[in-house]
Amino acid sequence: SIDVKDVPYENGVIGKHITFLMEERQRVKIVDYEGSKKLDLSKIDEALKEADALIRLDSFIDPGLVARAKSVLLQTLADKGHLFATVAPEVTALPGGPKLVRLTFHVNDGPKVRIRDIEFIGNLAVGDGALQKQMKSNKEKRGFFPFIRGGGPYHAASFE
Repeated sequence: SIDVKDVPYENGVIGKHITFLMEERQRVKIVDYEGSKKLDLSKIDEALKEADALIRLDSFIDPGLVARAKSVLLQTLADKGHLFATVAPEVTALPGGPKLVRLTFHVNDGPKVRIRDIEFIGNLAVGDGALQKQMKSNKEKRGFFPFIRGGGPYHAASFE
């Protein structure tokens, strides 16, 4: 913040004293990812590096980078079929120095969304089988006992 004061000088001229009040930003000392059973630390680091959203230790905390890391984690879980996953970043102060923090991402995988059955309605010129072949990543599970295996994972981006 900036503090401005009018100060009269000996010659009668009014001058301004400007004081800049600064505070150092918080430094990240520990980054944790808790709660996910579907993502391990190596896959998280790999996804964050690819998206240029890796939070480095002993760097200043950047809310934009934290939000980007959160969206990368959500997208990684969505790619695995967990569309209702939640990620909540938490910043807690650490003892041992001023402005040292621990950044923890609380990850809840949520349920896995699966495709049990695909049904086409209104297709007259093209058969169901030909349409299903075009759906490369969104397929229903077939084979022996499909009711036990469940359906294939749903990928929203490729569905569009």
